[in-house]
Amino acid sequence: MELTLPRHVWINYFHNESLLQPLWDTLRLHYKDYLRSPLFPVILTVSSYFILCVPYVICDLMGDKWQWVQQFKIQPRGRPTYSTMLHCAGVTLWNHLFLVFPASVAQWAWRPPVDLPEVAPTLPEFVAGVIGNLLLFDFQYYIWHMLHHRIRWLYVTFHAIHHKYSAPFALATQCLGGWELLTVGFWTTLNPIVLKSHLLTTWVFMVVHVYVSIEDHCGYDFPWSLSRIIPFGMYGGPSMHDVHHQKPTSNFAPHFGHWDRVFGTHAEFCFVNPNKDTKYMWNSSSMWPLQSSQRLLQQLWDYILLHHRPLVSSPFFPVILAFSSYVVFSVPFAVLDLMGDKVPYFYQYKIQQDRKPTLQMMKRSFMTAVYNHIFFVLPSVVIGLFILPLPTLPQEAPTVCEVFVDGLATLLLFDTQYYIWHVIHHKHPQLYKWVHAVHHEYKFPFSWSTEQLSIPELMTVGFWSNQDPILLRCHPLTTWCVTVFSIWMSVEDHIGYDLPWTLNHLVPFGLLGGAPAHDMHHQKPNSNYAPFFSHWDRLFGTVAPLKRRYVK
Repeated sequence: MELTLPRHVWINYFHNESLLQPLWDTLRLHYKDYLRSPLFPVILTVSSYFILCVPYVICDLMGDKWQWVQQFKIQPRGRPTYSTMLHCAGVTLWNHLFLVFPASVAQWAWRPPVDLPEVAPTLPEFVAGVIGNLLLFDFQYYIWHMLHHRIRWLYVTFHAIHHKYSAPFALATQCLGGWELLTVGFWTTLNPIVLKSHLLTTWVFMVVHVYVSIEDHCGYDFPWSLSRIIPFGMYGGPSMHDVHHQKPTSNFAPHFGHWDRVFGTHAEFCFVNPNKDTKYMWNSSSMWPLQSSQRLLQQLWDYILLHHRPLVSSPFFPVILAFSSYVVFSVPFAVLDLMGDKVPYFYQYKIQQDRKPTLQMMKRSFMTAVYNHIFFVLPSVVIGLFILPLPTLPQEAPTVCEVFVDGLATLLLFDTQYYIWHVIHHKHPQLYKWVHAVHHEYKFPFSWSTEQLSIPELMTVGFWSNQDPILLRCHPLTTWCVTVFSIWMSVEDHIGYDLPWTLNHLVPFGLLGGAPAHDMHHQKPNSNYAPFFSHWDRLFGTVAPLKRRYVK
C-alpha cells in the first residue's frame, strides 16, 4: 500500500528520521574537536551576543539620520552615547575574560569533553527542547529577578549595575554583575542537561536565548519584533522590558508574560514616549474592586481579629494549622485502609488493591511526622522569633478574587519549585539516597505517608510554604487558606484511592494529577514529579499514565 504524502512526510522526517540529520552529520564529522570543547558554548554565546548587537548599535549611532527607524524608539530621549556603549561592552568582556572563561576551564576537571551522538534530534524534539529550555529559564530568572528587586541588599550588591541606564539598549543586555552573569550562565548550562536536550538543541537554545535577551533590551518596538509576531501577549519583548527599566517593580520575567500576569507584576507599555499608551494593565488588585463594601470576607476577618488575634498572631499558628490539617485529613482515609474490602463501595476505587498499609506502617509514618515537627520545625520557629519581626495583621480582609488569584499563584509557584527539586533529587543518586529515599519507603502511598519526609525535604517544603506567600504579598487569610488547601491536595495525592469526586476529576482538562499520578510516581519513580498540577510533567515528557494493580 502506497503512503499518502502527509503520512510519508511525517514518518520519514518527523518520526524515524530528522530533517536536521544532514546538518548534524556535517557538524559532527568536520567540526568534532571544536564542538566537544567545554569552551565552545562560551565562544558561541559571546560571539552571538556581539554579532546580534551590531544592527541595534548601528541604529542607535545613526540616530535622527534614520527617521524611519527612530519612529519605533520607545524612549526617544534615551539614546545611548559612545561612552555608555563602551562601558557596557567593557563590562561584558571583563566578566567573560575573568569569570566565565576561568569557570569553563575549571569545568574540565569534573566534566570531560562531551561525546557527540550520531543521531540528530527530530524536528518536534528540537522545537520542544528549545521552547522547554526557554520556559524553564524564564521561571528561574523571574524568581531570581523578583527577589533581587525586593530585597534591597541583593539589589544594591548584585543587580543595581544592570539598572544604571533607565533606557535600555542592546549592549546593556550583558552589563551585569559577576554573580548575576554566573547565575544566568549556570542555568543556561544546567537546564539542557536536566531536560536531556540534544546538543544541537542546546546550542540553538543558547543562541535564541541571547537574541531574545538582546531584543528585550534593544529599545525599539519594531513591527517585526517577536512580541508582535507571537499572539495573545504570551511574549513580553522590548516594550515590557523597557517598562521594567523605567518602573523596576514590574515585568520581572525576561521573555514570556505569563508569570507577571499570574503574580500581578505585569505593566503595559512605556511611561516616557508620549506616543504610547501609559496605562497599566492586568493585576490582581486592579482587575477587581477593592472597596470594603465588596469584601465578602470582611465579617469573617473582623471576627478572627476580635476573638482570636493572639492565636493567629503567633508564629506557631502556621505550624499548628498545617499539622492539624494533616491529621484531620488523613484520618478518614486511614480508616478506609484499615477496613479494606469490608467497605466494597470505596475499595473498588483502590489503585493498588494487592497492597495494603498495615497499622504498624501508619504508626511509623505518623511518628516520623511528629518527631520532625517537635525536634526540627518548632525549634526553627523559636529561632525565627529572634530573627524575624512578628507578623502584622491588616484591618481589611482580602476580596474573594484576591484569595483565589493569590492562592492559585502560590500553588503554581510551589508546584514549579517542587517539580525542579523533585527531578534533581531523583536524577542525582546521592541526593536521592540521603534526602528523598525515606519518602519512597513504600511503593503504595497512603494518607499518613504524606509527611514521611527527611529533615532536609521537610525544611525545604516548609521554607517555600512560608516564603512564597510573603514573596507574592498574600494576605494572611489567603496564606492560611493556601496552607490548608495544599495540605489537602498533598494528602489526597497519597491516599491511594482514585475516587470519582477527587480534585483531579473535578478540575477539567487533566490540569491536576491527583492520586493516580502520584501513585504512579511511587510505582515508577522516574515519572510524575509535579506535586499538584500536570503541566510541567507534560511539557518535559515525564508524565506516565496510571497502571492499576488488582488482587489476583
